[in-house]
Amino acid sequence: MADAVEKTSKRGSGYSLRFAFAYLLVIAIFGGVIALFAVLVSGSKSAPWSSYRPQGSDPYAKAQNLARVLRAAYDDALGNVDLLLMPTLPLKATLLPAPNASREEYVGRALEMIANTGPFDVTGHPAITVPAGMSGGLPVGMMLIGRHWEDATVLRAADAFQKLS
Repeated sequence: MADAVEKTSKRGSGYSLRFAFAYLLVIAIFGGVIALFAVLVSGSKSAPWSSYRPQGSDPYAKAQNLARVLRAAYDDALGNVDLLLMPTLPLKATLLPAPNASREEYVGRALEMIANTGPFDVTGHPAITVPAGMSGGLPVGMMLIGRHWEDATVLRAADAFQKLS
């Protein structure tokens, strides 16, 4: 990992390392919003992040602390159900950026697409997306999320859905 970061930093101004830390923080923040929704849907009376207090000023450390809170929120939401079902993307598919688009446009376009999938990269919950149809000529994906170590449940449900469609 250190070699990859060093090589990346030599290519530019170190932007990639700072971006990696910021990216993890953005994922954790998006995940927190989704976790709040998951807890509200599950009927839980307490917000697991209410006692969260970030320590220090390191964004990576803050994101790691939030990841634990996020994982607990999804574990709580999955306490009474086998799977969570949500759209893969929070919006319809968009056009790809132009070949001469700025870095900001590429990053912005990428970040608008990860609000629903990114949290599970952080929490480690098994998740899969399957094609669920079309809307206005654009594909729509359905994402299934399961409990930790219950990957088979997620895969069986995805397989059953695809056999029905």
